[in-house]
Amino acid sequence: MRLTDAAVASLPLAAAAVEPGGEILAQTPEWSGVGLGTAAYVAGSRALLVTPLDQADAAAPLVDSLIDAIARAAAASEPSRQQQLRLLGASLQLVAGRPATGAGTVADVITDLVSLGPLTPDCELVVKPHPSPKWPITVPTAVAWALGQLVGDVVEYDHATAIRLTVSRGPLFLLDWRRNETHDGDTIPTSRALQRQLDSPTGERRDARQWRRRGYVSLAADVLGANLTGPRRAEDGSMMASFEMGVRRLTLPIAAVEAGRVIDTTPGWESERGCPSAGSRTTAKIDRIVRAAGEMPGQIIRDGAWQARQVGARTWIARPPDGRIDRLRAVLARCSHDKAVWAAASPHDIEIDGLAILCSLATGIPLDAWLYTQASFERDFPAATAALGHPFPVPTLTRPVLGAHATAYLAVHYGQGWRLVDEQLHLVLRDDVADLPVLRTLGAQSGTLPIGGAPAAYPAS
Repeated sequence: MRLTDAAVASLPLAAAAVEPGGEILAQTPEWSGVGLGTAAYVAGSRALLVTPLDQADAAAPLVDSLIDAIARAAAASEPSRQQQLRLLGASLQLVAGRPATGAGTVADVITDLVSLGPLTPDCELVVKPHPSPKWPITVPTAVAWALGQLVGDVVEYDHATAIRLTVSRGPLFLLDWRRNETHDGDTIPTSRALQRQLDSPTGERRDARQWRRRGYVSLAADVLGANLTGPRRAEDGSMMASFEMGVRRLTLPIAAVEAGRVIDTTPGWESERGCPSAGSRTTAKIDRIVRAAGEMPGQIIRDGAWQARQVGARTWIARPPDGRIDRLRAVLARCSHDKAVWAAASPHDIEIDGLAILCSLATGIPLDAWLYTQASFERDFPAATAALGHPFPVPTLTRPVLGAHATAYLAVHYGQGWRLVDEQLHLVLRDDVADLPVLRTLGAQSGTLPIGGAPAAYPAS
């Protein structure tokens, strides 16, 4: 499918086609700019940006601050820590819908992948020598993180003791391993459609975990214009999976339908289960979507996971990107829980940890997930605010409270004291920031922000 400017304007998405320099070439009426959750898909020499119709962007400033904090930490860290921080930043940019930027070589991908650390004491990664380590590659950090996630699935679900990585022209990254058949459990899912089905209410918890991790790899492939295949079983019984760069094909599922036939499709449409290929007659499901779109010409209608718009005699059908906020939350959780992986010097570690927790809250993770005990908070909060350059009064607590690093970041950037509201501790906000949308997203009302536990005593505001 060739996405002309007229075709882009007809898509049933909040979307825009942009040149490499960022100039918008065409857009749909619903497009309102890049926001949190925007996906950038390779489409030949241009990119197609897609934002969920109901995406809330109040958390975006916190996410941008976290990305900036990681970049500052990497610049100030020793070389041994810089790679882990760059990898973390690249993965966050990818799932947050920020443009994937950077250039390097195949050798950079291998270096970054190895820097993620040992897989398990019982598994090793063997890199087969490749003839051209200087092959250019786009965003090597994001590619390395995607390969690392795929390797992690192999170790967790197939219990492999050795994984071989072979790089060939493309570049094509090929992983092969042998399943440890003595362990119970299914291998990771193989189909894009299956991954989405696993996120259903009837899916088992184990399968949902598989979908989330593999989902990041699929997202990276979409954004970077790569082709992800497998895992599949080879003739010799070994398992294989590949990540091929340089594909430059639009992987977002889109089709144009007219007069009962599918006129044109993208490669992403062809990979969806049960979707008729270009030139085929439509199915009953597609006919239902077309009829619904015909009742509201020019408007976007929804049918399950699909969206459609009728323009003239043609109906455009697409499946918008899904699960991006879940993947963002997973990366944010890694920021906070895997401090040993990206450890940075103070105050960078406090900023990263605090912002990761606040971003999690702003994207829907409940406050209860990040509560500190009284003793831990009173030990860590004074040091955290001092490191951030603004010592702040410490309340005496009788209940758990939001983590010390997150509370310190809020206090230093937005606070002026404490107040007890209905037996709950609140941070009193400065007048010049009290109405910021990002603080309202975190629960701010009437000039205060709930932090957690009820204090026995607290400094006057």
